[in-house]
Amino acid sequence: MKFFIDRGSEIYLFQLMKAAGILPDYNEIREAIISEEVTINGEVCANQREILGHGDVVKYQEKSAEIVARGETGKGKKLSEKPEIRERIPAIEHGKVNKWAAKPLNLEKRIESKIADVMQKLHNSLPQKKLTLAFAESCTGGMLQDIVVRNSGCSAYFLGGITSYSDSIKMQVLQVSKQSLDNFGAVSAQVAKEMATGLQQKFAADISAAVTGIAGPEGGTDEKPVGTLYTAILIKGKMYENSFNFSGTRSVIRKKTTLEVLNIIYKNI
Repeated sequence: MKFFIDRGSEIYLFQLMKAAGILPDYNEIREAIISEEVTINGEVCANQREILGHGDVVKYQEKSAEIVARGETGKGKKLSEKPEIRERIPAIEHGKVNKWAAKPLNLEKRIESKIADVMQKLHNSLPQKKLTLAFAESCTGGMLQDIVVRNSGCSAYFLGGITSYSDSIKMQVLQVSKQSLDNFGAVSAQVAKEMATGLQQKFAADISAAVTGIAGPEGGTDEKPVGTLYTAILIKGKMYENSFNFSGTRSVIRKKTTLEVLNIIYKNI
């Protein structure tokens, strides 16, 4: 398709992909760009703020958009042929640059900020309450443990964790039963509960938190779509079970899950 702008105007790559309908969501756009799945004039571009102008051709999978100044015919050019410094004219037909600098693009930063806030609260509270903590992670892949150990002094309460992606590790290390895996699947409330119980038996922690789910972008089914998450958290002998259906990219889903687990712990200690 051709994407028309005023003569002499320019547009950021992420703006173009949104406005041209190549991808509908800013987070998906960012993931596609940083994953080096987007090309400009046949060359991979991993910079979401690459400045585009007349003649540039953007392609992602089977979708493409050629930028054309009004009254002209687009001609593709290589990134290397662009001048190093180009005068920016932010007013374009599809919105001003400062308007397009995308609040949705800051979604992950907002989640990360919330994670940091609640983790700081836990970091202060757990030693005071003399509570210990351990994690069993599947879809989050160690993210919860990483968040904890960013804080100096976490050894006062953090005992450790197990990243159990495979069913065999869930069974061998966390004592999840094969029957539960066969009957309910690895992504299920029952398996999350058994993961938390097995973790508590291993570490004898006051708080044993387990999570299993489908972070995507593949692996979802009609019954359990991408974003399906189950958490089970044993806090001083009481089990807190929750299920979620998150939207977003793989990274966003993992971070949303991390935030929810930390929030549940903080609210119930």
